[in-house]
Amino acid sequence: MTVARLLMEARFARFLGTGVVNTGFGYGVFLLGLTLGLAPGLALALQFALGIPFNYMLHGRYVFGTRGVGRLPSYALAYLVLYGVNLLFLWALSEVMPAAIAQGLMLLPMAALSFLVLSRLMRRREG
Repeated sequence: MTVARLLMEARFARFLGTGVVNTGFGYGVFLLGLTLGLAPGLALALQFALGIPFNYMLHGRYVFGTRGVGRLPSYALAYLVLYGVNLLFLWALSEVMPAAIAQGLMLLPMAALSFLVLSRLMRRREG
């Protein structure tokens, strides 16, 4: 097994670990928003808005080894795109099931897509 492959597997394992925390927090915010009467799209927006700074620090430092906030604008933009993808599927699935269940079904696919997008964005620049 190559060093690059080992590093990628370790990074993915760290991403999964932080993902459990991030997903629990985000889904909790989403459910709270629904409970407070927000429309599913607004509850999802609240979830993403509150999650970006927290997730950036966890992903940047623990998963990808970056420091500072230099990549935060790009990270936020990536999250905006991820939000749009998530929202499209949430709207479609909410036509046939409750929004809480629809979003629950999206957790794993969105986590996988997030890893693909964020791993490219956050990787260290080789000197």
